[in-house]
Amino acid sequence: DAPVGGHRAAARCAVRTGLDVQKPDIEALAEAGLLSIAGWYKDWPLWDCRELDDRGAGGHGRGGTAGMDSGQRQQAGRPGVPGSGKSSPG
Repeated sequence: DAPVGGHRAAARCAVRTGLDVQKPDIEALAEAGLLSIAGWYKDWPLWDCRELDDRGAGGHGRGGTAGMDSGQRQQAGRPGVPGSGKSSPG
């Protein structure tokens, strides 16, 4: 499968884990070093579907912020996607 954006990545993980996964959860996995950026579309990171599936199947997806409510995710603070070293796709 081709790399997907944050919302589709979250939906894919939600199906695999049975949890309420949102785009900030995907970004939190990246911040924690558990997910890497596969590419870019404009200024948005794209996520590798195989890596997303591995996170869900291996239980690592459950260890991110997927179990947090939106207030807890905001408290965790995710202003961007650190570790990418890019502010734009160029």
